[in-house]
Amino acid sequence: MKKLILLLFILLSFAGKSQSLDSSFIDEINMVRTDPKSLKSFMLSYISTRVEYTKGDGLLALNEALNFLDTVTPVRKLSFSNDIYKALGDHKGIDTIKVTFRHDYKCLGRIRKYDNKVKFTAENYILVNKREIKKNFGMKILLCHFIIDLYVKDRGHRNTIFNKEYTLTAVKFINVKNEIYLVQEFAGY
Repeated sequence: MKKLILLLFILLSFAGKSQSLDSSFIDEINMVRTDPKSLKSFMLSYISTRVEYTKGDGLLALNEALNFLDTVTPVRKLSFSNDIYKALGDHKGIDTIKVTFRHDYKCLGRIRKYDNKVKFTAENYILVNKREIKKNFGMKILLCHFIIDLYVKDRGHRNTIFNKEYTLTAVKFINVKNEIYLVQEFAGY
């Protein structure tokens, strides 16, 4: 019984932080969309010391990201969309048996259920390192992973983040068994 109460307490404390985590991540996205170079110093000082970014493909991806931040054109801020947030609740990419999360490729249909004027949509997601989101710069760290995009060959996450066609977004932290995924969906008219 004590273990169950402790587990419920942990889940409730994370759920209480989730809304602020969502908006914190959107704030970070908007900061880098409007001022791409603002993330460079953090990327150089903190992220560049992480083992996966010190050699090979990781170092290449990091250097590409730094160059990208130097050359990408700033775009306007994204607005939070409650309709997209509701649509995230309808996501079909959650597999509790395999404990995975995947794209369901029905982003447009799910969002149009709540906002039928939407024309363009996209989705980014990442498996969250729980220790990272507890740190002071947790949302900035997650954003760096999206911008560096080490495990995505076409660097699609960063391209989505800086796509000027997207004007709306919502973010949700989704718990799948003991794993947490950060899911962000984008939309435009």
